[in-house]
Amino acid sequence: MQIKSLYMPTTSIQNDDFPAHILWNKADLVEITFTLSKNLELKDVYNVPEGSIELIEESSFKLSQFEINGYAGFVFSSKLSETPRAIEFVLFEVKDTATGEVERIPKSIDLFRPDIELISAPERIKIRYDSEQGKFHLSEKINVKNCGGGTALIEVKLQPSEDAILSTPDGMGEFKKKVIVDLENEMEEVKKEFVEYNAVVDDVLDLLKNPVSLDEEGRVKMNATFSNLSNKFEENGDFHEKFSLAFTYSYFKNLKLLTKIESFLNYLDSIGKNKIVIHNSIEVLKVQQTPTIIHLSLQRTDLAFNEYPEIEIPPIEVEISECTVPVKIPIHCLFNWG
Repeated sequence: MQIKSLYMPTTSIQNDDFPAHILWNKADLVEITFTLSKNLELKDVYNVPEGSIELIEESSFKLSQFEINGYAGFVFSSKLSETPRAIEFVLFEVKDTATGEVERIPKSIDLFRPDIELISAPERIKIRYDSEQGKFHLSEKINVKNCGGGTALIEVKLQPSEDAILSTPDGMGEFKKKVIVDLENEMEEVKKEFVEYNAVVDDVLDLLKNPVSLDEEGRVKMNATFSNLSNKFEENGDFHEKFSLAFTYSYFKNLKLLTKIESFLNYLDSIGKNKIVIHNSIEVLKVQQTPTIIHLSLQRTDLAFNEYPEIEIPPIEVEISECTVPVKIPIHCLFNWG
């Protein structure tokens, strides 16, 4: 008996699907038994007749019939673990039905997820404006860290008051409008060429024009849209390329509209290291008068759009010192991410 290949990824985000497959010599008749550890489930099997999967015991299955001999494909799904990293296993046993020879091949997978922790939050933040540099300086910042694996997606929420609100910064609203207008024009050409993908293109444009929050409804909508888009990209590489080029062109064409993006670019540079993406990163904290108390919270998810409890940040007193201009602090500047 010759097993040509047995593939299963070594890592995957938690509460998501991952594939596996076995290839063997077409001349060999085999039975395949596979047993899953407790946090894994069988979602689908490919190249087997309907109804031919035999459940031996809980989490243990046998395959003895194949539509085309020599191949079996699998899709497994994992659960969300209490810990940010979990090792799970699949034991594959391939039996040559002619000789009785059995080959046992254990496979393990490292299941990860982000783990956002509020390390510290100051009781008071003093804001000072440096007129020479044209920058705001904060006396202290909120310290947040991703102590897990994978990238976290967070949304900074503010309990609005008369003295403090979150808003779109000057210039960014025009930039966004121009990008969307140009993107819609570019996508019209994409839709003419790839008519079968018009629905998913429209869904993506709708998300851009009508941003959603990271609550349950928003996560479900984003997950459905981007999962569908990813599937279409896999189906058609030309569509993937033309779609991506339309985005790139529309973005860079309007980049000149952004005049004060240094701090935002610094934040973007930090994403790879700290693995935290702020969903509303372009927003600014506008402070009307001080001292005032701000109440912030972090709504969070991951790239599989899993649900996590919201993180409440203790109330922070904000005080303005030596500011001769309206106070507008980019939301990402309130945090240290390491």
